[in-house]
Amino acid sequence: MNNKFNWIYKAILCLFAIVGYCNYSYGDNDTDIDFKVSYYTDSARKFTITNIPRNNSFKHTDEKTISLGYTALPTWVLIELNKSESDLLFSIENAHLDSLDIYFFSGDQLLSRKQSGDHFKFNSRYLKHNFPNFLIERGTDKILVRIQTEGMISIPLKISTFKNYYDQYYYYSIFHWIYFGIAMLTILSNLLFYFWLKETIHIYYVLCVFSIAIITAIDFEYTFQFLWPDYPIFNNYNIAYYGFFVFTILFADKLLNIRKNLSKFYPVFILLYPLAGSIVVLALFNQYNTAVKILLYTSPLIPIFCIASGVLIFIKT
Repeated sequence: MNNKFNWIYKAILCLFAIVGYCNYSYGDNDTDIDFKVSYYTDSARKFTITNIPRNNSFKHTDEKTISLGYTALPTWVLIELNKSESDLLFSIENAHLDSLDIYFFSGDQLLSRKQSGDHFKFNSRYLKHNFPNFLIERGTDKILVRIQTEGMISIPLKISTFKNYYDQYYYYSIFHWIYFGIAMLTILSNLLFYFWLKETIHIYYVLCVFSIAIITAIDFEYTFQFLWPDYPIFNNYNIAYYGFFVFTILFADKLLNIRKNLSKFYPVFILLYPLAGSIVVLALFNQYNTAVKILLYTSPLIPIFCIASGVLIFIKT
């Protein structure tokens, strides 16, 4: 394969890697309904809605995203807002939270209770959307949320009118489906190139694009929404799918011919293969927290190693 095609492949790989690994910010947050947030970590695992401590026990935060790192302890989140005069929509923009118990209050009166998360069927959501979402009935002025999950606790909270919610998510949905369309077109075209040119680099590239696309689908829960909405048990093994990033490593390895061009660097690069395999094995044996930690520390190394390898080879040649 000539140098021109090499650089085309590298540019396209970078495009998919950037989209696949980056977090997104959707819409204009200034249009959302304002609210106060405080939280409490139940280290004793003993509190319920009837005996949860109130007032000074909750820690106030000005952030609308609560990040508590890795913990399997239940976390209670208290949301206070002006008594709503119309129905609103409450959403938690994290597709990987296991269990959500939501209690809606007007004063001290409990209006309703809802449950959701990736341990519940997809139809438990008010709107059939990839992030958990709930109806806030008019008159609601307080929401209490109990969250428990394996892995990282990240709770992005949003309250908006239905119009603003639609406006914000309509555009990112279009972006995603264009992205998946391009991924599918890339996969199909490279399969045709392989059968035509008989160069195995096309197969490696197909696997690379597929891996980044499937990881993006997992992160935004499109897999749950469209593939197994009635079988949330499959979500227990979501972390195993991140083992697909081994195909990104494989493609970079074969494209740059690291074994030959960077023989001294290759032993370090090759360590990424067993790390990817360990994530899959640990996930299958329900060692979720360990698998997530390995993934967290490993995934940033992939683009760094790939870019560093490309730069070093470019300098050598």
